[in-house]
Amino acid sequence: MRIPSADKQQVLRLQHRLLSLRHAAKCPHDGGQCPVTHHCAGMKRLWKHMAVCKDQKCLVPYCISSRSVLSHYRRCKDARCRLCGPVRETIHRSRETTKHKQAIQQQNMQTQALKKNNATPTPALDPSAQEAHLQITTLAQAPVSAASALAQQPPQPQQHQLLIQSQPQPQLQTQLHQHP
Repeated sequence: MRIPSADKQQVLRLQHRLLSLRHAAKCPHDGGQCPVTHHCAGMKRLWKHMAVCKDQKCLVPYCISSRSVLSHYRRCKDARCRLCGPVRETIHRSRETTKHKQAIQQQNMQTQALKKNNATPTPALDPSAQEAHLQITTLAQAPVSAASALAQQPPQPQQHQLLIQSQPQPQLQTQLHQHP
């Protein structure tokens, strides 16, 4: 797909179209019920039409240009593409935000469940802290000789073999999953 270098507005419109089509394809709301964008219902109709349209001279508004930009996006491997790069980055940020929100929701649900049971909640750890906590917990449970071997990161093949031989089976499985 050829994008004139001087027409930034056209690039922005195409980026918006890609993101709108992606939203429409994934949005669970029907008709005009989408709280995110008022364009969703129209984009859903366009998406459904595009799925079956093969007409190179289609008269449905935005069909040909949307199929063209979507085709380019699917084939494009250039991380610096003025059209696709920012769209991919926006999608990536959106996924990360969604993951973060889900983690917070899960933490809140666990806290509420603990409050119902009159238990004291433990603070949630970020993923890197969770891994460190798991390693510390595993070290505390390991025999002294195994703990000193684990403290050396990464273990040498001989040390790793000694570690495997000196640990009870349940701890062995936990620690093997932590070390690649």
